[in-house]
Amino acid sequence: MRPLTLALLFVFAATAAAEAQPLTFGHAADPWEAPQRRGFGPVQQSEVSVLAGPSFIDDRWRAFGGCDTRLGTGRLGLSVFVPGRTGVSGVYEEDYDEAYDALRRLLHVRLNPTPESPLYLRLGPLEFLRLGTGHLVDGFSTLSAWEERTVGVEAAARLGTVSLAGFLEDVRVDGLVGGQVAAAPLRRLSGPLRQTRLTVEGTYDLRIADLRAELPADSIARPLTLGASLHVPLRGEVFTVGPYASGAYQWERGGSAEVGIEASAVRFADLVDFDARFGLYGFERGVRVTPIAAFYTLTRTGTIVQADPYFASPDRPRVSASYAADSIEAGGGLLFAVRVRLGESLLLAQTVRLPVDGQPLGAHRLRAAYATSQGLRFVFAFERGGVRKLGDMFQGFDADLTTLRFDVDYPVTRRLVARMRARYGFRQLPGRIDGFPATYLIERRFEPTLGLRFRF
Repeated sequence: MRPLTLALLFVFAATAAAEAQPLTFGHAADPWEAPQRRGFGPVQQSEVSVLAGPSFIDDRWRAFGGCDTRLGTGRLGLSVFVPGRTGVSGVYEEDYDEAYDALRRLLHVRLNPTPESPLYLRLGPLEFLRLGTGHLVDGFSTLSAWEERTVGVEAAARLGTVSLAGFLEDVRVDGLVGGQVAAAPLRRLSGPLRQTRLTVEGTYDLRIADLRAELPADSIARPLTLGASLHVPLRGEVFTVGPYASGAYQWERGGSAEVGIEASAVRFADLVDFDARFGLYGFERGVRVTPIAAFYTLTRTGTIVQADPYFASPDRPRVSASYAADSIEAGGGLLFAVRVRLGESLLLAQTVRLPVDGQPLGAHRLRAAYATSQGLRFVFAFERGGVRKLGDMFQGFDADLTTLRFDVDYPVTRRLVARMRARYGFRQLPGRIDGFPATYLIERRFEPTLGLRFRF
């Protein structure tokens, strides 16, 4: 039965507490979106940019024009982008070929956490989401196929020593819903043990639950996954180091585990927040071993086909990411993850999962975001899946599972702004391959533009 009530109750429950979730959840402290501060308060500034320039999509150049609106009051934020593209072949209709495209014009609307009311709520496409240590969800995104992106919800809050966080992939109550409950059960003790963290998390995919009858019998997709993790600091107060362990169970498939060392700090030297982990992971045969990440919306019910004319013949596409459960053997690998936030302006994060058994189940993920109160902003996000060995992380973009986002806003003068949007991802095709409900091809998008910006 479709658990609509479960999904809705979870989203509302995740916003019902009174204190702020740690700043690592979702876009809560992402400099690209979060309000920059000047002095002791956020900058309450809004802007409207009117832009024009060339647009490259699907190996064709077109003329581009658009309006980018960002409104901010400190507590509330809103960003809307309305594009238009045309060329010798006519108007680019994919921008407005279905009713849902009107909602896709929304980049985000958010309730920003503050010390007085530290509650976070955001509506918009999801990107770089992580639950707990990242064992279940690490880098989840709905932007890998740009034209099929969905608008979802993410929320976080904390009440005393218990924190809640959750997300919903699609406001139509479709797709993936996930959340976590984290507690500090030893908070009354003194010393580093008082920062011991216990986290319980889970995900349920409404779309897989609906489509299971259409999926191949050996599909790895399963709707329910549950997990838990424990981190026990042994040294330090502001800067802590200690072991952690996590486990997960995928419904009808089996379990996986992860152990390692974690170091973290909050406002270290009154400037730096960071956490870093190094660990080992292992999994049973047939289990979805990679966390739910950037490619999940493509591979859960579909297959990725490399038919890019630069790298392969469109007439003979190569299926590159269609894993059956029976093809995954028991195995494991090494994990390294680090996330650093410097003040209000800079965020750096990297995750590497390197298999030791040669299966194409590793990943490399990198994100950097920077913003200033003067309007200079950039974000670089890179994801590679299907990694077998260390060298796979540094291949060219002809690799099977790769996405890239590189966005820059540069204020040339007080009124003139230069903007660039570059994306390497996928687009969905009609029809089926090997019985899967969806197929995807590689897509490049590049738009360098100039425009006038009005700030108020």
